[in-house]
Amino acid sequence: MNKIKPLYVSVALNVALLIVVIAMVLPEEKRPEPVDLSIYTQQDLTKSLLVERGMNKEQVTNVFGNPALKEILDSSEEWHYCKTGDLADEYVVVSFKDNVVSTMSNYTVSWLDIVFQHTKTPTEATVAVGGYGDCKLTAKMGTYQN
Repeated sequence: MNKIKPLYVSVALNVALLIVVIAMVLPEEKRPEPVDLSIYTQQDLTKSLLVERGMNKEQVTNVFGNPALKEILDSSEEWHYCKTGDLADEYVVVSFKDNVVSTMSNYTVSWLDIVFQHTKTPTEATVAVGGYGDCKLTAKMGTYQN
């Protein structure tokens, strides 16, 4: 058993070394660009003041950018824009019918909403963890109404 542990350590170190060597050898232009997820979690929700009923999807994208979440419903579509925070995530929902803005609303998702979504009896550890950072995970929770 003691001989197996050093074998695992040796294999793990060799794999790590191989990854480092490959990263050094790959030309810089072939390395994947890191993705900035803040474009979906720190959106400027004040831009909702510039969105008007009757605007088409391209016009909304030009004002607001890409949404954190697009959801196609029966005969409509909802775009969720999001700004995460320490105590609550804020959302603006733009609803489209026939490819134009029909309604717009906002809602919030607090850390308690997240906790109670996942468990009926949260522990202190569950409350401490929170759930912020990914707007797609918390969309349509909290004060959301369709």
